[in-house]
Amino acid sequence: MAKTNVALTINSIRSENTVSEIVLDVKGGTFFNHMQPPYPPKSNQYWMVIFDRRSLKVVENFQFSNNSAVPSQISKYQNDTNFFYVLTTQLMSTPNLPTGPFYKWLRAEGAGKELTRIEQAAETLNCGSWSSISYTLVDIFGPKDSSTFEFSGLETSRLITTLELAPIDISGTTYYSPIELRS
Repeated sequence: MAKTNVALTINSIRSENTVSEIVLDVKGGTFFNHMQPPYPPKSNQYWMVIFDRRSLKVVENFQFSNNSAVPSQISKYQNDTNFFYVLTTQLMSTPNLPTGPFYKWLRAEGAGKELTRIEQAAETLNCGSWSSISYTLVDIFGPKDSSTFEFSGLETSRLITTLELAPIDISGTTYYSPIELRS
């Protein structure tokens, strides 16, 4: 793969009859990967895709609905900086916001203001104020640094997240790391 930034776009849906998606794309069509969870979409699902940072190949792609347990699929990647993940929600209602060990894991992974934002809305406004919420967290496994990105949405039927994956050479091996879009 060419050593150029790769567009990372995440579409976290909040409405019926549409499906979330993750797209990796290099301008000029030299690399393209489009992923979706199983169709039809299920309500109150978390969707996680784990990527190898060196090849951008998907190593895990799964959905889960237990909002209090840390998914067992991540344990083998937890301290390995060779991998990054995208966690997003699908048709999520406020009673299914993270709790317990899953909530603690998200906070340890760098979840912050955006998770707090949807928690505050859920606590201060009743669930009839909106139909569902969207939340996305993107991070590299391992020690925490500035690689964590999070987004939330309450206002629209979908949350579209845009980042780039920048190639970084470490001892002759290219690793892709999430970064903010450049103008």
